Amino acid sequence: MKIFTQPLNQNPNVRNILRAVFIAVIIGLLVNLVIAFLLNGGATLRSVGRIRWDFVAIPFGCYLLIYVVDALRLRIILSQFKIRVSFRDLIDNGLLGGFFSNLTPFASGGQPFQVYHLHALGIDLKKSTNIIASRWVEHLVTSLLVVALAFHAAIDLAHSVGAGTVIIYLGFGVSLVFAVVVAGVLFRPDLLARIAQRVERSPVGRLIARMTRREEWGEHFVAWSLRLKEEVSFLWRQKLHIMLLDTLLGFVNLLFQVCSLAFVLQGMTGRELSVLQVLVTFVTVNLVAYFIPTPGGSGSIEGIYSLVFSGFTGRPDLTFVAIVVWRFATYYLHVFLGLIFFVPVMRRVEALTKAGGR
Repeated sequence: MKIFTQPLNQNPNVRNILRAVFIAVIIGLLVNLVIAFLLNGGATLRSVGRIRWDFVAIPFGCYLLIYVVDALRLRIILSQFKIRVSFRDLIDNGLLGGFFSNLTPFASGGQPFQVYHLHALGIDLKKSTNIIASRWVEHLVTSLLVVALAFHAAIDLAHSVGAGTVIIYLGFGVSLVFAVVVAGVLFRPDLLARIAQRVERSPVGRLIARMTRREEWGEHFVAWSLRLKEEVSFLWRQKLHIMLLDTLLGFVNLLFQVCSLAFVLQGMTGRELSVLQVLVTFVTVNLVAYFIPTPGGSGSIEGIYSLVFSGFTGRPDLTFVAIVVWRFATYYLHVFLGLIFFVPVMRRVEALTKAGGR
C-alpha cells in the first residue's frame, strides 16, 4: 500500500483507503447475499427477527478489549528494551493494525503497518520487526498446538462438512511452513543472509538491485540480519519468561474471540456449544479461511463459518444469521472504527515525528 512508502510529511492516500473499505464491504455483501439466496430465504428472514442488541454489543466490546490487551502486551515487551511509548499510541498500533489486516488480502497488511507505526514513533526498525514478527509466530504456534492437541476433533470436523481431511492437512501444512519460515527469519537470520549473498549475483538479485536502487543490497541485508539476530536473542533467551507471558496474553485474546462467537451462536440457535468445541473449530477453520485472498477474509469467513457451524447447530438459517451478526460486530464495525481513527492517528504520528526531529 502506498502509505508504507510515503514519507511522513506527506498526507496518506485516503482515497486508496476508502477504496479498500468499499471493496471489502461489497465483497462481503455479495457473498452473504449469495449464501442467503442458496438458503431458505423465508426462514433466513424470519431468523433476523431473533437478533438482539447484545449480539452486536458484546462481540464488538470483546474486540475492543483485544486492543487493550495487545497494548498491554506491547508495553511489557517494549519495557524490556527500556522504551516508553504512551498507551494511546499502543492502542493506535493495535487498532490500525487490525484495520489494515481487515483491508488486505490474506489479512496480511496488519503486521507491516504495526512495524511502520512503531518505527515512525522512533523505535528501531529491528526491534519493531522482531516484536511484531515474534507475536505473529506466537499466534500461529498457539493455533497449531490447539489443532495438534485436538487433532482427532479437527479431522472429524473436516469429515462433518464433507471437505475431507485434505482441507485440514492443507491448512495445517501451509501454516506450519509459514511458522518455520518466520521462525527462521527470527532465530537464524544469518542463514537467510547467506542466501541473499548468493541471490545478489543472480538475475533475480540484479532485479532486486534495480528495484531497491542499491547495488550491494545483499551486504546491507547481511548487516541488518546480524543486528536482528542480536535483538531476537535478547528477547527469546534472556527474556523468555516475558515472551511466554506474551503468548499467554495472546491466548486470552483468542478466548475473547471464541467466547464472543459462542455467545452469538448459542443465543441465536438455542444450541449448547462448549467453549472448547468452538475454540477447536474456530482455530481449525481459520488455518484455512484466511488463505482465501479476499480483504480480511471478507465473505469467505462468513461462508466457511456458516457451513461448519451449521453442522453443530442443525439450523443453517439461524447459524448463517448468527455468523453475519458476529462478523458485523467484529469485522465491519471495526473497519469503520479504524477508518474514523486513521487520519487523526496518522496526523499525530507525523506531529510526534517532527517534534522528535526524526
